[in-house]
Amino acid sequence: MNRIGSCARWLRQAFSWPEWLLFASMYLSVRAVSRTGWPGWSLPLDLLAGLSFFVLLKLLDETMDYDQDRAAGRDSFLLRGEVGLGELRALLVVIVAVQGACTLRAGAAAPALVWIALLACAWLLAHPVLAARPLLYSLLHYLLLPGFAWWQFALASGGCHVYTSHVLLMAVFYGGAMQYELSRKLEPAGGYRHVLGLGTGCLLIVCFSLLASLAAAVLSLLLSGRWWGVAMAAGLFGLVLSVHARLALRPSAPFNRLAAQASGVSLLGLNLTIAAAALA
Repeated sequence: MNRIGSCARWLRQAFSWPEWLLFASMYLSVRAVSRTGWPGWSLPLDLLAGLSFFVLLKLLDETMDYDQDRAAGRDSFLLRGEVGLGELRALLVVIVAVQGACTLRAGAAAPALVWIALLACAWLLAHPVLAARPLLYSLLHYLLLPGFAWWQFALASGGCHVYTSHVLLMAVFYGGAMQYELSRKLEPAGGYRHVLGLGTGCLLIVCFSLLASLAAAVLSLLLSGRWWGVAMAAGLFGLVLSVHARLALRPSAPFNRLAAQASGVSLLGLNLTIAAAALA
């Protein structure tokens, strides 16, 4: 019971509730775009397997970087000894088992192949060698989100087919996640501001936001045939653009926090817009 309690406490501190909300919105949008309906009685298992993918990425990051983080004197729930490395590895095994059960239940080879490839890529991209290259790490690591979408599409259809709507949603996931990741780590003391500089960092965020917003606008128009989704995507891009332009011109700690919040709201809003368009 102590081990379960330690893992539960780790889960509570690993992600904030806005991050869980973002993960849920990504699952909702990919399910809606799949257009195969909801999985019925198995929805709790499918939802658990889908959301567990984001936990799996965090677990791989913490367990594989353990020795390097300890040598660098970093602070974390794991390094403080509030949860054991063995406990997190056991949780990792449970998550893989749940995902495997959900994938095998589809009864087709294609979802299993996509899932295995996704796990292999996640393991490779969690290797500590990338930790010293934060920008390269993010550019490669967030390619796993289009992979997550492909896995979910394969589960829904039983095949590996990728359609225009799938590609557009993958672009939303990648562009939106990259602009959120860069934005929340643009603090003055280090992070991407130290690597890129504030102006370049803000420009990259706006470019990734433009990619996500354009893809979401086109996708919502294809799904619903109405222009309200385009207006929503344009408004969310305008929010990210205005906040980061203000931050680049007049840096301040409050606008640093506001920039990260605006990027999160943008990704959440794009996902919900796409889901609404698909279900309309």
